[in-house]
Amino acid sequence: MGRTRLAAAMSALVVALSGCAAGAPANNGTPTPIDSRLPTQTFAGGAIGDATDPIIGPVFPLTLRRTGGVAGYDDTVILQADGTVLVTTRSIHGRECQLSGAQQKHLLSLLSTLRLVDATETPTAGGLGGTVGGSAPEGDDETTNDAIVIDITDHKLRPLDLSDPSLGEVAGLVGSLVADVTLSTPAATECTTPTSTVSN
Repeated sequence: MGRTRLAAAMSALVVALSGCAAGAPANNGTPTPIDSRLPTQTFAGGAIGDATDPIIGPVFPLTLRRTGGVAGYDDTVILQADGTVLVTTRSIHGRECQLSGAQQKHLLSLLSTLRLVDATETPTAGGLGGTVGGSAPEGDDETTNDAIVIDITDHKLRPLDLSDPSLGEVAGLVGSLVADVTLSTPAATECTTPTSTVSN
């Protein structure tokens, strides 16, 4: 009699456990959807903390956008935390570059400490806080329209503040990087550009 009860209790436990297992979704090696993962904050040094941590600096990748000038620049340079640079211009598509050496460490560490522009702040004279170069000197419309502007936003589309005069070094480095990687053949940065076939 005791064995019968024990067998019945074991059967009930097996049924209950299998019912719980059936209710839980099977992973089967399927990756977790990106939206269900805890978001991380990626800085130049890598992922730090989760979304509950206060954001004290920009989240990589950073987007550097150069517009204006007599040539009508419309360039997008995406700088990732590992020093990879993706370049798109009117004539260049799919170029990938890699920063290396001391310049990479120096530039990424400077950029990762920049202050984000608060949405409640009034933009500074000469353009948005994340602008490298600002506006051209006041004058006729033609001169003003020829200004070359580089705006920097982080992964969450928040502008970076480069309005402080003490940030001239990082503004210069950003300007030099954009100018170099958007050349037909970059002089200082190692890049690869896919060759496109022109059909007749």
